[in-house]
Amino acid sequence: PFSTPGQLPPSLEERALYMMIQIKAFTFYYLPKFFLPLDLSFVPYVRKITTLADWQFILSAVSIGLGVLVFKFTKSAVIRWVLLWVVITHLPASSLTPSDPVVSEARFYLPGLGLSFLLAFGFLRASQKFGAARPAISNLGMTSIIALLFLLTLNRGLDYRTPLSLWQDTAMKSPNIAQVRVQLGSLYMQQKEYKKALSEFQQAIDRGTRGPEPYYHAGLAHLELREPKKALARLQVAVRRQPQSAEYHLAWGRAYQQDGQYIESMKQLQLSRKLDPENPKTRNQLGQLYWDMKSYYFAETAFQKAYELAPQSVDILNNLVSANLALHEYGHAIHYLKTLQVLDPDDASAQQLLIAAERLQAVQTAERLQAQRDAGPLAGEVDR
Repeated sequence: PFSTPGQLPPSLEERALYMMIQIKAFTFYYLPKFFLPLDLSFVPYVRKITTLADWQFILSAVSIGLGVLVFKFTKSAVIRWVLLWVVITHLPASSLTPSDPVVSEARFYLPGLGLSFLLAFGFLRASQKFGAARPAISNLGMTSIIALLFLLTLNRGLDYRTPLSLWQDTAMKSPNIAQVRVQLGSLYMQQKEYKKALSEFQQAIDRGTRGPEPYYHAGLAHLELREPKKALARLQVAVRRQPQSAEYHLAWGRAYQQDGQYIESMKQLQLSRKLDPENPKTRNQLGQLYWDMKSYYFAETAFQKAYELAPQSVDILNNLVSANLALHEYGHAIHYLKTLQVLDPDDASAQQLLIAAERLQAVQTAERLQAQRDAGPLAGEVDR
């Protein structure tokens, strides 16, 4: 709902609305979910505030005012300490600068510690006051509350088994937040479930997001599905919304390359390199473009630069091997294959290629020696 990186900074009105939402969320989300942790969402959806007459905002402001009065008139040092703790730890997380997500479960972890202390203090005082008169009922009540909270905590913990399960749960409970869809789609991308990922990115786009991220990730998904024209359309929007992103231009260049538009691909990759000269992925992609254009010398040069920037990259090393084999530079290919073996001793294909490269080098050396022998007498006749 607010400005994202690459866009204009939030206006004064956006900042004011953001703070109003934080006040509302404190009363209508954080506190209720803390005391009754049902249907929790890692990134909950909170309805926007468009006017000061919003009844939830008014009630929240009144509730906070009552909290101030409690702090002023209470004689309990524990209550005063807890109120201070909640305010001091919650303010940095919900700062004056708007950020996405607007409300997050993680922001209440530290304030929740203070409230947990207050809750334990309340249980202790209640036990001291009522436990002596009716110990059985008191013990049963305390045990029931603790058991309920334990089960709720255990159930919530199951959502955190894996990042995928967490974001699937979040998307189910907060389906209207675009950033949640982007996060879930990114996890599907990591698992190579590109159609599922694309569905999530499309839902983020359908939510009317102003940011470039859903379009960028949707473009990457189309690339993996070998749909370059669809990727071009998505990535064009992403680049327009964030034109200074080297990663976006790199992806756009990949899409042009996959579509066979090598000149346009070169333009985007060169622009990406200009924006981020130290990015090895851009250099590697340039090498792949030259390879597709059958310019193996320039491909090897680009791969070499990428290797200097990322000497531990297996993909770049494999590309260097291919380029040097194509150029019949078997000695260089052998060097890079031995480096690959150090990085991954179990790589069977690298071992087989190394054997083949050594044989090709031996044949090449023998042919050169034979050519020198054959050229010797001829050279003498020419001299005479």
